[in-house]
Amino acid sequence: MSHVISPRGSRSAPLHDTKYVTSSQGETLHGGSHQDEGTRRQKQHGMLGDMHRPALLDAPQRLVQAPSEKVKAWPVYVPHGWKYLAGEMRRSGKHDGRGWPALGLPHPDKITLPYLKRLETEGSLSSAFENTTSLAMTSLLVLLLVAAAAATRPCPDANAIYPCTCTTEDIGTAIHLNMDCSDVTSDSRLQSVFQASFPFSNFWSLTINPVISHPALTTLSPYVFGEVTFVHVLIDNTYIHTVHEEAFSASHSTLTNLTLINSKINEFPFETMASFLHLRNLSLSNNRFPSLPNLESTSLEVLDLSHNTALTFTQDTLKGTPQLRDIYLHNMDITYFPANVFSSLNRLKLVDLSNNVLKGKLEQAIFRVPLDSVEEIRLNDNSITGIASTAITGMHRTATVDFSNNHITALEWDDWYPLLDQLTGVGAVDLSGNPLQCSCDLVWLLLDEDELDKITDTTTCVDGTPMKNVDINDLLLMC
Repeated sequence: MSHVISPRGSRSAPLHDTKYVTSSQGETLHGGSHQDEGTRRQKQHGMLGDMHRPALLDAPQRLVQAPSEKVKAWPVYVPHGWKYLAGEMRRSGKHDGRGWPALGLPHPDKITLPYLKRLETEGSLSSAFENTTSLAMTSLLVLLLVAAAAATRPCPDANAIYPCTCTTEDIGTAIHLNMDCSDVTSDSRLQSVFQASFPFSNFWSLTINPVISHPALTTLSPYVFGEVTFVHVLIDNTYIHTVHEEAFSASHSTLTNLTLINSKINEFPFETMASFLHLRNLSLSNNRFPSLPNLESTSLEVLDLSHNTALTFTQDTLKGTPQLRDIYLHNMDITYFPANVFSSLNRLKLVDLSNNVLKGKLEQAIFRVPLDSVEEIRLNDNSITGIASTAITGMHRTATVDFSNNHITALEWDDWYPLLDQLTGVGAVDLSGNPLQCSCDLVWLLLDEDELDKITDTTTCVDGTPMKNVDINDLLLMC
């Protein structure tokens, strides 16, 4: 005689308000605060009947061996059931009133899957049945056993998801499920993996990062991951060129980090970004995007588009990303960057435009941020010759600006003082690797020690003399 117990009803409902069914007799057993004591006792003596506790103890193992969608709910129910179990033990006289039950139950807030995993290994949870007489307590302990057993084997069957692998990791009070599909060789194989039965569908991470890319893996199709959700996704070094709009639809409410890099992506659903409610980091570095639409996301904090050439920006491109903090636009062959692209970003801290081909004098309002939040600007390794007086505003007092390895020859007061005046840090502006003439244009800076300290010590004149070592007296005689 076998007994398989499974929950029916809402996942969010407390355990003691949920129905449980045993397959041997077809009875529906209710445990919970909605029953009066008489009803509870009647069911205890009239319905427990032929239910043998060895069979109940076996139920969790049967369930784990044949996992179903219902198993996913147990981690949610466990703390509620634990609290109710403690109450039942108080009423039955099996609790001394000074702490949690004598069988070793901790406070419900400490009930986690790693804890249940340990109890199942030690066998201490199973031993609790020896002193259990209440039907409600018995049912709850069975469910705790099920949760403990499921916690020891939360991954899907290894053969069913091959060549992907599932691993678990205990992080504090949680178990993280991680899926690695780096050895998947084709679109169809990836899709078949996620058609397998998954005891738990909420995964922490997905990784596809092959040592050698597979030419037959080219597309992330609609619903390719089924109902499995992820918090972190890393896809690196692949031939993937198309990401469909519904590829990650199951993860709209869970995904926080999406990294699709070093691939061949030229089709990406930028228009769905707003659907990812908690997406904070989006990295699409080194792909083949032909264009960039206006982006919309109220949660995005970090955006990396580096190593994508041929992309252009307008003052509306980032207007729909109010939480954006760091933006990486290096190595993109950008020759021109318009004004006011960042003017709506009140939280902006870092902009990396290094290793592009920006030419000439930076125009007015290229870096205009309203709340003085910017902490770092990287403009190194371009072909910049100078800056307009209001090209860079909105700098935090301790910010740094890297102009190294450009084509700057002079530091005129009208253009450079407004930038330096925003800053207080020593070595805040790096001008090393520029062909500075260190002529009359430099007199104002050499006469102002406070402003001069804001230039890095590595900044030199075109003849190699450290700028801070230039003799001001010689310049005064000349100028």
